[in-house]
Amino acid sequence: MNPARVLPAACLAIVCSLAIGAGTFIASEPTNSVLLAGPTERTYRIFLSKQSAEEVQAFYAAKLGAFRSTSSNEAQSPVVLTYQQVLDILQSRHGDLTLADDLFVTIKWKPVSAGRGPCSGDFFQQLTVLAQAQKRESEFAALCKQYGYLDTAFFQRVADSSRPGQWIDADKTILARARGTLGGQQAKALAADAPEIAQRLQQLALSGHTADAQALAEQFKQQALQASASALDWDGWVKVLKEADAVAYRSWVMLPTHPSTW
Repeated sequence: MNPARVLPAACLAIVCSLAIGAGTFIASEPTNSVLLAGPTERTYRIFLSKQSAEEVQAFYAAKLGAFRSTSSNEAQSPVVLTYQQVLDILQSRHGDLTLADDLFVTIKWKPVSAGRGPCSGDFFQQLTVLAQAQKRESEFAALCKQYGYLDTAFFQRVADSSRPGQWIDADKTILARARGTLGGQQAKALAADAPEIAQRLQQLALSGHTADAQALAEQFKQQALQASASALDWDGWVKVLKEADAVAYRSWVMLPTHPSTW
C-alpha cells in the first residue's frame, strides 16, 4: 500500500465534502457518459464518455487539479482520497482494510496505430473500396470526418449470444453481422457451394428433371445477384457506421466508488 500523503490543496474542499457526505463515487460522474455494461467491481466503476480524453480531463481538472500522464494513453488526477483517509473510513465502518489505497480518477484513450492513416479501421475497409469504385470520394471524406473516431473508440459491451453469461464489445457483433450480410461472405459461401450445385444440376438433367434443374439454376442465380448487390451496398455500410456510433465512445474513465460503500 502507498504511504499516507498530503492531499493537494486543490482537492481539500471536495475531499472534505465527500468524507462527510459520502456519495456513491469520489468525484462527479463524467458528462455525456454511460456505465460499462457487464460485471462490476465493488471499489470502482468504468464509464465510457462520448467526450474526448482532453475534454474529460478538463472537466475533472477544474475540480481536482491538473492530471499527470502515466503512459502514452493514460492520465490520472491528483489523489482525491489518500490511503490514510480511505483507511480511516474503512476502520470506522469495520470494512476490509486491505482495500485501502490512494484513490484518483483515471482516464484512458486509444492512440492511432503507427503507420495507419485516418479511417483505415474495420468499419471503413469496405467503404474505402466502394468509394473508389463508385466515385464517392467526397462522401467518404465527410463520413471519415464524422465517424473517423471509430478507429480508436471504446465500445459498450453486450451479451455474447454464442457464450451464455459472457460479454463482448459491441463492435465485434456489429462487424460480424455486417460482414455476413454486406461484406461478401454470401458470395464466398455461394462460391464454396458452386461445385455441389453444379453436380446437382447435372444429376437432375441426366435424370430428366429438367424443370427442377432450371428452378435450381434460377435460385442460384438470384442468390448470386443478391450477394453481389450486398457487397456493393454503400448505404448499407453507412448504416453500419451509424449503428457503431451509437455504442462507441472516445474515452474510458475509471471512477472509484466511495470507501463508505465498500
